[in-house]
Amino acid sequence: MAQQPRMEPARKGDLLTLEDAQRKADFIIYLPSKLPRGCRLGRVIFVPRREGGRAAPDSLPNQVYMEFGRGLAMWQMPLVSWPLAGDAVSVVRHGRHFWVKTRRSSTSLEWVREGTHLGLSGRLTSERLIEVAMSVRAARPEITPVERPLMEPGGIGVELRFTPERVIVESLLRGSMAKQAGMKPGDIIEAVNGHPVQGAPPQAVISHVRGMPGTKVTITVSRQGERQKLEMTITRIVVSTPYAVARTIEALRAEMPFRVLVPTSVPPTFQVAVVARLLTRPNPEGIPTRARISWQSGANEGFQITESKHSGRKPWGLGHVFESPHGLWLDWLQSGTLVHIEGIGVTPEQLLKLARSLR
Repeated sequence: MAQQPRMEPARKGDLLTLEDAQRKADFIIYLPSKLPRGCRLGRVIFVPRREGGRAAPDSLPNQVYMEFGRGLAMWQMPLVSWPLAGDAVSVVRHGRHFWVKTRRSSTSLEWVREGTHLGLSGRLTSERLIEVAMSVRAARPEITPVERPLMEPGGIGVELRFTPERVIVESLLRGSMAKQAGMKPGDIIEAVNGHPVQGAPPQAVISHVRGMPGTKVTITVSRQGERQKLEMTITRIVVSTPYAVARTIEALRAEMPFRVLVPTSVPPTFQVAVVARLLTRPNPEGIPTRARISWQSGANEGFQITESKHSGRKPWGLGHVFESPHGLWLDWLQSGTLVHIEGIGVTPEQLLKLARSLR
């Protein structure tokens, strides 16, 4: 279910200014600050999400394509699945992980920056392209992108829990279309539109379950006590969830009413996948109460940090690593911030090292 990015021919009306693209996109748009001599920003093309009626495995989210002249181009899209490019060479430069492809006439590379999946291509060496990639900055930080829960505006009203072997329905939201179709907490998701989900990256599963409101998705589930699998066709609706993505770490720190801590000892192969603020329900004022940042290095390797303001009550087991069906976790208290760290495919020593490096 891994998805590979591609650019499609721009349709009439897709040409935008950089500011309009930032407002229209549901992810942070970046722009290089150091370009080769003779290059400058030219066309900015917005490629809307391809809709095929059914959530096909190769469907893609919205993309932004930029041209700089002299064969240099950059595309951007929300991070949908991992790994990025299976047939590319993985290299680490300046503490960042890049995937590089070299052809006869051009070189291309891919990387991730705070939830945005980026690509560069041009008639340059890989090292020169990496220099351009390292110079990218948020194009217009003062312009807020369209906020959509986990990059899709519609869903079926479920909260999922992921384990290495299963995708489990954790709970059903208020007004859930899945609940009306007969889905229950504890059901195990077996397939989405006929595509098995076992072993698939969580973000790939979520991107297939979600989609435009009014479209339909077929979910196959197994249930304890039922011999046969159950198939449900559910109409997606606009779902209100506590998540809001499209945040840089700097913007998240400015929004939160407590100090957001970030580890300084993250292994170079781990890249930031999602930066989110979480709202406590019910929360009519929309005040952000928790921050979440996740890093990922592969389909089964990653960790996430969830932070909140310390209430003054000491958590049980503070500073000790525990094992759960989802992986390892520990709670950490520093500078008035309560930090909960979860890891998959990492060792207890790595988790403790991350906690001790929080700044």
